Amino acid sequence: MSSQANPPRSGNTPPVTLTAHGLVVDAATTLAAVYARFAIAGAFALADLFASDPGANCYIEPPAPADPSPEAREAVIPPPGAVRIASLAASGIAAAATAAGCDSAVHRVWADRIGATFASEPRLIEALRIGTGWRYLRINPTRTGTGGLITRGEVVSGNYLVLSAGLGDPLVRFVARIEQIPTRDLLATTPGFAAETITATCPRCRRQWTASGGRPVFTPSSHDGIEWGLDSAGDLGLVTNTVACPVEVCPGRVGFTAAGGQA
Repeated sequence: MSSQANPPRSGNTPPVTLTAHGLVVDAATTLAAVYARFAIAGAFALADLFASDPGANCYIEPPAPADPSPEAREAVIPPPGAVRIASLAASGIAAAATAAGCDSAVHRVWADRIGATFASEPRLIEALRIGTGWRYLRINPTRTGTGGLITRGEVVSGNYLVLSAGLGDPLVRFVARIEQIPTRDLLATTPGFAAETITATCPRCRRQWTASGGRPVFTPSSHDGIEWGLDSAGDLGLVTNTVACPVEVCPGRVGFTAAGGQA
């Protein structure tokens, strides 16, 4: 896993993109919406750890002795009792912290079911609880192959959300320090996040339809409307993200928006 910088707070609605293969909601924007809603502070040290180069050796240092001198702590690399982080995933970091004598735990809060959402990538949200703050040590090998560039970071105690997207080894997009770990149901109420429902609207005839569960089959909102599928839509506008209105007598163009609030 690797990560990007934490985003500024924003309330952006995730865009819906029409492609030759279907409709997709931008996964990164939905994760940014969760960050904007729940983050109470930056988590830059932890985000930096997730962003470590795959070739780096990362360790979690044990709690400091009662009266350590800075010189003594810096003298031995890695220091005695330091635990190497075997995997830069939330579970790997929590396991190393626990082995180093620091209270830590992780559990999954949200994981997309592949094929059951319109998100452009499968999303994973994990809650990382750090009961005891700790310091990590990172050794990046030099180009010459001798020695290494050493950096350290301080991670304070608290609750964190680790927001990732992608198949296989997902990319950590954002890390948020939070007050309380949200439930799956609460996450789903974040506007636009669930990416489970897309609304189709024709501004010309004012008709509206919805599709859910990752299937681009649209059900009319009115009792006299017609059901239609994206595969039967005419005149796909891949630049405008619109299709021809399925109502035969209407010359309008149907646009798409993401709806939130459903798990």
